[in-house]
Amino acid sequence: MTTLLQGIWKLRIWKETRGQDLVEYALLGGFVATMGAAVFPALGSDVVGVFTKVIATLASFGGSTGVSSAS
Repeated sequence: MTTLLQGIWKLRIWKETRGQDLVEYALLGGFVATMGAAVFPALGSDVVGVFTKVIATLASFGGSTGVSSAS
């Protein structure tokens, strides 16, 4: 019985694909942004500026920025 349950569990893991596309696109976007900043060092500060503005905008609307403010 245990072997049967383990086999079913393995099949469920491999067939689960919900949300997979979103994660792949997010990773690809992060990779492209990182490589762009590495290839064009002058753009690195611009990329940081854009993300700083996004974080400031989220914070001004009361959204979560994902940055911990632990003292």
